[in-house]
Amino acid sequence: MIDGYELRQLEPALSPGLRGASYAPDCGKIDPLKLCFAYARGARRHGARVLVDAPVQAVVLEGERVIGVRTPKGTFYGDMVVNAAGSWAGQVAALAGLDAPVKPRRGQVVVSEAVGPLVRGVISSAAYFALKFYPALQERFSEITRRLGHGFAVEQTQEGTLMLSYTNEFVGFDRRTTLEGLERILSVGCRFLPALREIHFIRGFSGLRPHTPDALPLVGPTALRPGFCFAAGHEGGGLALNPITGVLVAQIFCGESPIVDPAPIAPDRLVRLSTEREK
Repeated sequence: MIDGYELRQLEPALSPGLRGASYAPDCGKIDPLKLCFAYARGARRHGARVLVDAPVQAVVLEGERVIGVRTPKGTFYGDMVVNAAGSWAGQVAALAGLDAPVKPRRGQVVVSEAVGPLVRGVISSAAYFALKFYPALQERFSEITRRLGHGFAVEQTQEGTLMLSYTNEFVGFDRRTTLEGLERILSVGCRFLPALREIHFIRGFSGLRPHTPDALPLVGPTALRPGFCFAAGHEGGGLALNPITGVLVAQIFCGESPIVDPAPIAPDRLVRLSTEREK
């Protein structure tokens, strides 16, 4: 019951056609908007200024070294500029004369009406991880799965709404939803969780995930532009990995021993000077 309204209770049974699953009891979930505001509050407590509606218009260079950024609200200088622009990281890198192969991938989500407790935690298919880390497996999937890069995941909010996802589409910065994408999410979801056939779905939305060619993020400084550091390209894992990413960048900047080996995610394995790509 929510605010005096009795929610429908449905049968939480998974499809008998499922053959097996992995269980991760330590997994959790968090509201990304609340987390973002919490980070902002924490940063302000430590003396940071948080500016909104202030996109980076230019990267300020002194020779080959990056020394600051120019925005509509002023030019800001520092010992290091951190590019944590997500799906837009490639565009910000280009302002510094760098070619960083970070591309946006659209993920569509469908939201239901509120119902009684149906799922705990997050239930997801393995398709996303298979296609992300083992691209050769694409040939085993249908044409529409390869094109939409879709899988299935479902979780339930505290208010009782269900969130079904996902697609992974290379469509540039287009964040519109499509009937094909939403229909595919729902049809696959109903095969996983038959009770979804009894629920009304009320809206859809989409967002962009920052993709890199080898499915690993770009974290750390680049030797190509001293003073410029990356913290981007986490694709769907950014929310979970941003705390350790922040710690790692801070440790590198302060000359401390890194909490993890940064070599596999070092930017210069993929990043090039723009002129090199153009030749």
